Amino acid sequence: MKREEKRKNLKDGLIAAAYRQIEQNGVANLRAREITTEVGCALGTIYTVFSDLNELIFHANGRTIEVLSAEMAVKTDNVEGAEQKLVALAIGYQAFARAHPNLWLSLFEHGMITQADPPQWHLEQHVAIFNHIADPLAELFPSLEEKELLLRARTLFSAVHGVVSMSLQERFVAVPLLELERQLELMIEATLVGMKELA
Repeated sequence: MKREEKRKNLKDGLIAAAYRQIEQNGVANLRAREITTEVGCALGTIYTVFSDLNELIFHANGRTIEVLSAEMAVKTDNVEGAEQKLVALAIGYQAFARAHPNLWLSLFEHGMITQADPPQWHLEQHVAIFNHIADPLAELFPSLEEKELLLRARTLFSAVHGVVSMSLQERFVAVPLLELERQLELMIEATLVGMKELA
């Protein structure tokens, strides 16, 4: 096996192990020793592939974004109508967050915990999520330029994320989990009505 292939296999193994351990225990409890033990390599080996543990976490979070993006795409496969696609995306997003809370939280908690700035490639990965939202928005608002569409997609994502985040934390002001899907649907519908009036 070539050196480059070995390095790639090691990198993939470390990312996969970090991903699994984040899902099981949360990003705040991630430890380099536990990752390398799972992979079967020396502790110092991790730093021959990644500059530090933060870089590895960004790669693990990148895998989470890929999984989330794929699941969001599936949610709209058999849905007709742009508005219903946006509702399906919102419901799919909250379903992922509820099914994989540690992976989902890691996307937002990692930087706050470590104060590490995400690399550009990781920031660009998030665009895939916004594109899922921007595509049906383009159907509803065909006259909008791409920059404005992405801005509205980010706004809609932020609104959905806020409601989901509060609900999963079960804050006293949050939407009850049993009502979450219906309230997300109502919020999307109301937001789109407002956007159409401003168009």
